[in-house]
Amino acid sequence: MANNIRLKIGGIEYSISSEDDEAYIRRIAGELERRMNAVQTRSPFLSTTMAAVMTAMETLDEAKKAEAESEKLRLEIKRLLEETACAKMDAEVSRRMLKQYTEANCPAPVTEAAPVVPQPADDIFAVAETQDDGEEEYFEEQENIPFDENGDLPF
Repeated sequence: MANNIRLKIGGIEYSISSEDDEAYIRRIAGELERRMNAVQTRSPFLSTTMAAVMTAMETLDEAKKAEAESEKLRLEIKRLLEETACAKMDAEVSRRMLKQYTEANCPAPVTEAAPVVPQPADDIFAVAETQDDGEEEYFEEQENIPFDENGDLPF
């Protein structure tokens, strides 16, 4: 439903019909009044109509410049988003290449297993040594060679 609003701008009363909120319409009318007063202060010889036209020209100039700056910022944001997307893709490709390289060139990770501790032999064994003449000489058989507490041979 349209709001009928009575305003005074530049000394002239206007009746405005708008779908917008009345407070909003009054704010922009107040801004228009201030801008027109500024134009008339700079050029006191202008009529109200001429001051209104000059105010409209200044306002449209500001709007067009703001629109151009907005477009420039929109394009910069688009460029940065594309750059970010490319960087993300590059990072993903690098991550995959590193994974493939690691899998191909690095040993599998060592899993923790219980340490293997040698156990003393329960059976009897003989120690052989080759003599200078090529004959093997057997020493006396030894039984149960003692291991230390770490499972190492004592010598």
